[in-house]
Amino acid sequence: MKSICICVVFALLTVNCKKEAVKKRKVQLLENSSVDIFNQGWKFIYKYYGNINTGNVNEYEGEYSKNVAYSQPYSLKLKCLSLKSQEGYCSWTQTVLKPDIPDGSKLILKAKIKLDNIQGKGIGLAILGIDTSNNREFFFTTSEDRLLIKGTSDFKEYSLVLDSYKAAPEVAVFIHLLDKTTGTVYIDDVTLEIH
Repeated sequence: MKSICICVVFALLTVNCKKEAVKKRKVQLLENSSVDIFNQGWKFIYKYYGNINTGNVNEYEGEYSKNVAYSQPYSLKLKCLSLKSQEGYCSWTQTVLKPDIPDGSKLILKAKIKLDNIQGKGIGLAILGIDTSNNREFFFTTSEDRLLIKGTSDFKEYSLVLDSYKAAPEVAVFIHLLDKTTGTVYIDDVTLEIH
């Protein structure tokens, strides 16, 4: 009888430990996070005076780069060599629809970034919770004015933390070439993790 009780207690402890391990496991939400597949999951956008993808005055470029990558075969590239307008920015973005994220969770956006002569405001990371059907914003956090990402450097990991997730129908991530910024940036191994 004692051995049966001990086995039951041991089994319950094992199940409880496995449940705790599942709870603590990091979940990655982005598609094609290591940019292994050409033209999948990521969208290049530029914005001027509130209009998306119209009037590319600064001649922003966004492409999948095969020449420079942290993990092969591709990275995401953003480029602006001269500013004809002080307004506007360009980004690589990805949206997760109907994310299964518990309220109050911590979200961490991470990216490996290589900088080539980034001058001006620099590079920004952002996480946005939104409902595009009615343009309602649930949360927004950005690295702008908190994390200096400019100059020239090899690939380095940068991260942005959203401390407390609030349920939203869509979660979008952005890696921006901020307004008033010139240079070239390569982005690879982008993850959005639930903690």
